[in-house]
This record gives sequence, C-alpha cells and structure tokens, in this order.
Amino acid sequence: NYDTPQVIQGLRIYPQSINGVNVKYLNQDSALVSVTDMVVGGSWPMLISFCPVKTKAIRLNMAAYSGTPSIYEMEVLFQEPIEASSEYSAGYATDKVIDGIIGDFANRWSASGSGDAWIQFNYDTPQMIEGLWVYPQSIGTVDVEYLNNECELEAVTSLAVDGSWPMLISFCPVETKSIRLNMTAYGGTPSIYEMGVLFQEPIEASSEYSAGYA
Repeated sequence: NYDTPQVIQGLRIYPQSINGVNVKYLNQDSALVSVTDMVVGGSWPMLISFCPVKTKAIRLNMAAYSGTPSIYEMEVLFQEPIEASSEYSAGYATDKVIDGIIGDFANRWSASGSGDAWIQFNYDTPQMIEGLWVYPQSIGTVDVEYLNNECELEAVTSLAVDGSWPMLISFCPVETKSIRLNMTAYGGTPSIYEMGVLFQEPIEASSEYSAGYA
C-alpha cells in the first residue's frame, strides 16, 4: 500500500509451494481489479509483468498452491520515466541519454551488447508524440514503437541510421504513454550519447529566424 498513487508495471517474487498467482490493483473506485493471471514456472525469481497501472495498492493472490503458500522475497517494479533493455555497467547508465552531455565517449548509455537493445520513455498521462532526436553511436538500423490502447507495442517507423548528428526520426503523431526506440542492427555494443522526444505542438513552423521571430 502507498500514500500516493504509484505507476506499477510488475512484481518480482521468490516463491515457495505456489503453482498459480493473480495480481490485482485498487482502482479509483476503491475496487480491486485483476491485471494478470499466471502459472508459476521454475524461474527464480519469477518476473510478473503487466500493463502499467496507477494505484495506491497492489495485491498478489496465490490462486493455486500445494501445502502452505510461501514467499521468500517480493519486490514491486515501478515504471521509470526512462528505461532501457540493459546497461553495460553503472558508468553507462540509462539516464546518461538525458544529462545534456553530447560527444563525450565516456559519458553515454550503452547496452550490455547481447540480446534486445532499446530505450523507452514513459509518461503518467497520454502524450502526442511525433518524433525522436538521437545522437547515436554504433547503431545501424532502428525502429520506433509506441504503447497502444491495448497495451501492446506497435511499430510506427523503421529506418537506417544515416550518419546525421543528431538524427531526427519523424512519424505520424501518436497518442501514447510510452515510446520506444529499438536498435535492430548495430556493430559492437549499441550506444546513445543523448536522446529526446518530439511532442506535437498546437502550432509549429518550419523554422524561426530567431527567438524574437517565434
């Protein structure tokens, strides 16, 4: 339970004698609503992921068990404003892509070098997003996905990294709470110096001569 609403997207548990679980959250009407059901496999810890919910309470029901249901340890996974598939090390953390430092080889995000490689921005409320700007390193091709109303990642564009710095990725505006940049081809370890989201504005122009001619 929490004093203020939290955005929660999963649980990590170390189960004992549990065969099936159900996760529920407390909605705005103070009713418990189910978000997922899952059979407990052999993984330890067990990761339970679901569409992010904003709530003051999250509950794990042990729906099936043998003997006495038991848990060694359990952790709530909160949604972060920015997250990544992995980090090469603490020195190449995800928040390096929003620290304002560009071009310093020792100051960038870098993935672990194996498996999926992505950066995702998350928001509490839906945003109108029409693009991304990226200062890439060691990336060949990318695709952009957004979280749709069914809580599924849906592709909006794919393109090759062309050497421009920054690289501007434009697409038809989407209303979403999460936008993800997937690095689908890369050499060595995929890495990004800096990155940002382009929100759709009520009025925009091709360019501005100066701040005085906005």
